[in-house]
Amino acid sequence: MAKHLAHTGQRFAVLTEQELRMAPVQSNLRWVYHQTDRVPVSAEQIRAALARHQSAFPLSISAAIQTPPSPRLNPFNMLVSGWLYCPIDQAVSPATHLHLIQEENHVWFRITQEHDF
Repeated sequence: MAKHLAHTGQRFAVLTEQELRMAPVQSNLRWVYHQTDRVPVSAEQIRAALARHQSAFPLSISAAIQTPPSPRLNPFNMLVSGWLYCPIDQAVSPATHLHLIQEENHVWFRITQEHDF
């Protein structure tokens, strides 16, 4: 992956397991993961809702919770599935701003239980 991204000229950072376990990254990822719903929502539902509300972004986590783009959409689910992003190298809080993933951003993170998050 690193070779491909370097060849295309895209900026990237690969976080090692050690970096992921450092504060505040680990606590941020755990907090985000524990806020997710376990109810699946289709990619098409997310895409359509975000398209309707893209002008609202960047948006704080608290604002996204109070006025989600759709009643069934949880902003934390959109974070862990790669539709939204926020900086994880500083403390994540309700005031943290969420940003839409744009195709040119290539900024995302994925949380899985296999890494104890």
